[in-house]
Amino acid sequence: VAGFEVETAKGGKATFSWQTDAKGFESYRLQYRKKGAGNEWFSIDTKQGEAKIFDLEKDTDYEARVQGEVKGAYGPYSQILT
Repeated sequence: VAGFEVETAKGGKATFSWQTDAKGFESYRLQYRKKGAGNEWFSIDTKQGEAKIFDLEKDTDYEARVQGEVKGAYGPYSQILT
């Protein structure tokens, strides 16, 4: 998935976006977690080129990644944004 970026991140909310249809993906899975390898990933599935998260803790660093899906098979993850 190309063009993955965070558009807004403040006040416990974040909006992520990416380019759609670059490889014929039918849907996308955004995963996010508190920054750090031991923390659990949470997922949001969407058919759009963006996802919004509303339940982030203020003054806490997070990281996120996205992957595309075609016919039930998921592609590789994007780079991780922090």
